[in-house]
Amino acid sequence: MLATGGEIEPSLAWELLESKGENWFTKGWSLDAITTRERGGVGIAKDLYKSELLEVDLGAYVTQEYESLFEGHFAPRAGIGLNVRF
Repeated sequence: MLATGGEIEPSLAWELLESKGENWFTKGWSLDAITTRERGGVGIAKDLYKSELLEVDLGAYVTQEYESLFEGHFAPRAGIGLNVRF
């Protein structure tokens, strides 16, 4: 789920790069691409919990509306995302 401008939207996210540190604080950071029906963007997320069956991430993202971008308007918005994977 992605929240931008006070609106919560279902979203899809892909981890592009992930850190491989030695402890909880330094590992599990990732550069993500994110998309909703109307917006797309990038962000940084952190694994809050990760096991073989469940992963929970929290991230901060900058997104842009596809329609306004195609019209030549660049108006990014910041948002937060919570991702749960089974």
